[in-house]
Amino acid sequence: MASWPTNPELIGKSIRRIDGPDKTQGKAKYTYDLTRPGMLYGRILRSPHAHARVVSIDLSEAQKAPGVKAVLALIDLQNPEPLTHKVLFAGQDVAAVAAETEEQAGDAVRLIKVQYEVLPHVATVEQARRPEAPKILPAGNMRQGNVDETGDVETALKNSAHVVEAAYATQVVTHTSLETHGSICEWDGDKLTVWASTQGVHAIRDGLAKALDGPQANIRVVTDYMGGGFGSKLGTDRCDVTCARLAKAAGRPVKLMLDRKEEHLATGNRPSAYARVRAGVSADGKLTAFDAETWGTGGAGAGAGFPLPYNVYQFPNRRRRHTDVYINAGPQRAMRAPGHPQGCFITEVVMDELADRLRMDPLELRLRNLPPEAPDAMWGKYYKMGAERIGWSKRHPTGDATPGPVKRGLGCAANRWAGAGSRQTRAQCEIFPDGGVVMRIGTQDIGTGTRTIVEIVTAETFGLTLDQVVAEIGDTRFPFAPGSGGSVTIGSVSPTARVTAEKALAALAEKVAPALGVAATDIVAA
Repeated sequence: MASWPTNPELIGKSIRRIDGPDKTQGKAKYTYDLTRPGMLYGRILRSPHAHARVVSIDLSEAQKAPGVKAVLALIDLQNPEPLTHKVLFAGQDVAAVAAETEEQAGDAVRLIKVQYEVLPHVATVEQARRPEAPKILPAGNMRQGNVDETGDVETALKNSAHVVEAAYATQVVTHTSLETHGSICEWDGDKLTVWASTQGVHAIRDGLAKALDGPQANIRVVTDYMGGGFGSKLGTDRCDVTCARLAKAAGRPVKLMLDRKEEHLATGNRPSAYARVRAGVSADGKLTAFDAETWGTGGAGAGAGFPLPYNVYQFPNRRRRHTDVYINAGPQRAMRAPGHPQGCFITEVVMDELADRLRMDPLELRLRNLPPEAPDAMWGKYYKMGAERIGWSKRHPTGDATPGPVKRGLGCAANRWAGAGSRQTRAQCEIFPDGGVVMRIGTQDIGTGTRTIVEIVTAETFGLTLDQVVAEIGDTRFPFAPGSGGSVTIGSVSPTARVTAEKALAALAEKVAPALGVAATDIVAA
C-alpha cells in the first residue's frame, strides 16, 4: 500500500505545469495540428432534414471528382431494418469522402446525390408533447418513468406555513470544446494507428475494434494533447469509425476533423429540464415537502434525467414523476456532471423563493435544512466560509431599489459530485542507469494537468527533481487507465503512480543493496 510522504518536497506545493511552455509557444501539437505523409482529408455529408427516410444514395459523381480517393455511404439501404434508413435530426451523417485537399473533399461531398422522403418532424418539447404530434420513434415521443415518492406529500403541503408553486426550465446546451471532434487514421496492413482528440484512448480503441470487427491489439490510439471535451469525447464517435473506413478504402492516412457547425449539430448536448414544482416550508424555516412533475429532451431517442430535489437539502416528504421527451435533434451526451446543473438550478431557485416567503436570509434557510455534517457533507462549514469571504453580511434584501437598469446582488447555492478513482488503473515504471525515471500510464491530459501530476508523484517518490522524470501518457501502448471524465482521473493515476514508483524503488534497492553492503530496507531515495 502506498504511503504518504512524511515531508513532501513537491506534493502540495505550487508547481508550474510542465506543458505550459509548449502550449504558450505553440509547440504542443494537437490532433488538429498533425499531418501524416500522403494524408487525405475527409468530409461528411449530413442530412439537411430533421426527419426523413433515405430512398437512395448516388456516389458516382463524387467518385469521379478531382482528388477523390474514397467515397462511402453511411446509411446502409440493404439493412432490412427500416429504422436504419431514417435520419432523425438535421446533421446526421449520410455519406463521406476522402480527397487530396480539404477543398476537393468539400466539393465532392456536394456531388453526392441523396433522395429523401421528407417526414413530419418535431423541433421543440412543446410540439413533441402534443397529442397530435407526429411520432418520431415507433414507441412515440415520450417515455414516462415511475412515480418516486417518500412520505405524505399532500398532507405536508397542506400543513405548511408557506407553499411556492411555479414552473422552472433550463435550455439545451451544446458542447463547444476549443478543439473539435475528430481523428487521423492510418493503416499499416491490418494494424490501425489513430491520433484522436479524445478523453479516453482505451475507449476509442475498444469502440473502433468493435465497430470494425477487429482485434483491440491491432489498434493504437494516441492523444498527446487535446483541446477540451467536457464529457462529449469519452467514447468512440461515428466520425472516428468513418475516418478509419475512409483510410482503409483509400489506402492512405485520412484526417477527419469536424467544423464548428457540425459540433453543434452532431456531437451531443446537455439536455433541457422543465419542472412544475410545489414546495412547502414551516414557519420556523424547516422544509416540509417537494412535489414535482418534470420533463426534458435529450434529442432523438435520448433521455433527459436529472436529480430532483437536488440531494443537498432535506425534504422529508417528496414526490416526482419524470418524462423523457424525444425531438428531432442530435442526442445528448455527458456534459460536466450530467444532470446536476439542472437539478441544482431548479432546487436552489425554489430555496430562494421559499426564503422570500419567510422573509428569511436565504443562507439561513439553507443552513437550517442541511444534512448532518460528515466527511462528504460539509456544506454548512463551507457556506459560512464563503459567506465571510464574499461579504454576505453586507448583502441587501432580495430586490434592488436603486435606480437604473443594472442591479447587483449576492446569491448562494450548493452542489455535489462524487469522483472516486478506478482500481483498474495500471502503470509501468522504468529506471535508467543515469537515475532518470519514466512513468507510463495510458491516461490522457485533457487540460487539467494530468501529465504534471504524474511527474510530481513519481519525482516525490524517488527523491528526484521534475526534470529527472518523464511522464509518458496518452497512448494505448501504455498500461490501462480510465477515460478522463467523472472527476476520476487524478484519483486514479496518483495512487497508481505512487504504488508503481514505490515497487520500482524497492526493486532497485534489492538490486544495489549487496554492492553497498547494506540491507535493502536501509536505502533511502532523496
